[in-house]
Amino acid sequence: GQIIMNTIEWFKKVGAGRNWIYKNNEVGLALNLAKLARGEEIDFLIWNCIGFEWFAEKKGEMPSCKITNNLDAAITIYFANKIEEIAQILSAVGNPNIKILVPSNEALNSNGVWKYRQTKDEREKIIAETVMGLTDFSTIFSLPSNCTLEVKSWDDYLLSAGAKYSPDYYSQQGVDRLRESPNFGKIIKEGVNSGLAYFAQNGVTNIDKSVLEKREIDYYGIYAGEGVYYEEAQESGRGIAVINFEEMRVSQMSFIGTKGDLAIVTPIKPEQMTAFYRWETEQINKRKK
Repeated sequence: GQIIMNTIEWFKKVGAGRNWIYKNNEVGLALNLAKLARGEEIDFLIWNCIGFEWFAEKKGEMPSCKITNNLDAAITIYFANKIEEIAQILSAVGNPNIKILVPSNEALNSNGVWKYRQTKDEREKIIAETVMGLTDFSTIFSLPSNCTLEVKSWDDYLLSAGAKYSPDYYSQQGVDRLRESPNFGKIIKEGVNSGLAYFAQNGVTNIDKSVLEKREIDYYGIYAGEGVYYEEAQESGRGIAVINFEEMRVSQMSFIGTKGDLAIVTPIKPEQMTAFYRWETEQINKRKK
């Protein structure tokens, strides 16, 4: 019990102030740590984004895109030392399984969220490259002997975990969960404003708000759908905890997908997160030159 309390205190100390754990779900984290101590199966999940290059289409239409492996700006490479620290801390509690996940649900989505300029085979190849690149990098991690670290695409993770449904199914269920949320209107309004700003930063300014609104519902549904799976996994007895290094939008949607039952820990300070996004932008700009 004391080791679990010490672990929670460590996350509080290194984390993002009062936002170190989303929605104050300290109990959810403690329960997962207790399961870890008992030798039960707990997955500590860390997402690693792929990259997108955007192209304006006809006025009013959604832009099209190409995906990239984004390895030169990978968040798990940037925070490698922090991941090692987390592995050390968790290994004092039990035998943690750390999973770095590559969002193949963004690259291979069949629900019309993205207009891809690459074939499915090309996109699958890029996801495989990303997984391989991060796997190669992870071999230099200094990890405790009782800790496992794997890199998987979301599709492969679902298969290995025995998920009941396909990635697209979970994404569609995520849309339904968002629509059920009492904050649905507020969520989509924020999503549209965020989407307009994001695409403007990427040189696309000719999108109609009505078109973007439909896209944002489906887009946020991708992440809420991840939460739908987390809920399924937790109900079957598998522990799930998300270790978050990004701004909170993705994790917030996952939380909605679980109907509010998810431990999301942010083990970095806000200024560290800001420094990452600054570095990421610099890396992407170098790539474009």
